[in-house]
Amino acid sequence: MVWHGWPNTDWQQLKLIIEAIGIEEPKSMSKIAGILNVTVGTLTTNMNSLEEKGYIIRQRSTTDKRVVLVILTDKGKKAFFHHRDFHKHMIRAIVKDLKEDEMQVLIRCLEKLDNFFDEEQRKERRR
Repeated sequence: MVWHGWPNTDWQQLKLIIEAIGIEEPKSMSKIAGILNVTVGTLTTNMNSLEEKGYIIRQRSTTDKRVVLVILTDKGKKAFFHHRDFHKHMIRAIVKDLKEDEMQVLIRCLEKLDNFFDEEQRKERRR
């Protein structure tokens, strides 16, 4: 499957990067790498592809020329919102017919899953 010129496996990674960049203020490459728990070098390869395809703009910070900031373009924002809307649709579809007790079980399971990922990320940062 290809989505907007990206093979599905690449798009899976790039969705995570676009989400990490976000739509608020520009983020530094090191901040994005930290969010994703990857090196700046690893991130740079993916950023090159995103920039070539018009999803992001990289620019030097005006206050610290060593810092590279990343901003989503209109095309990148469209991909961000598409990904966010897909998740909203998916969640609505999953919970629409749940009874209250089933919803409580789902919430507890998701909290446990979230805690698991948080703990794994903390372990990875300590290595």
